[in-house]
Amino acid sequence: MNLKKIFIALMGLVISAGIFIGDKCMAKGTLTTKQQNIVMISSYTAKGDLDNLEKTLNKALDEGMSVNEIKEILIQAYAYCGFPRSLNGLSTFMKVMDSREDKNDKIGKEGSVLPGNTKIERLIENSNAADIELSTDELKTLNEALSHIEIKGVYLGAKTK
Repeated sequence: MNLKKIFIALMGLVISAGIFIGDKCMAKGTLTTKQQNIVMISSYTAKGDLDNLEKTLNKALDEGMSVNEIKEILIQAYAYCGFPRSLNGLSTFMKVMDSREDKNDKIGKEGSVLPGNTKIERLIENSNAADIELSTDELKTLNEALSHIEIKGVYLGAKTK
């Protein structure tokens, strides 16, 4: 399965349900090590938890993720969790890379655009690759996880808890 497709599918779930869902998936052993790292990097970036993000970035590099794979995750995060959180994640990654100068981390290939996006029909076709169908059990698990998330602050002018 394409890394970008995995990222798109996982990012939506992670942003909605936070680390709770990621922990449940990893406990079941349904994700590869790389996918687990994608989930955790995305989660900590979205939450703004830079201390745990730093630890996870080091772990992901130690476990073989490339610098460009991680960079692409953090760049794509701006669309889902906003530019400030994405920028904080990238700053944390730069700090990690500075501390790992002697580690000889794998650079990996550069990210690329989806092919064929010059026509609206191809754009729609490519975006459909992110469609996922959840089973009744998966929806139940997702709803259970969402029920534990407390929303605080102001959203669209309405004050929450």
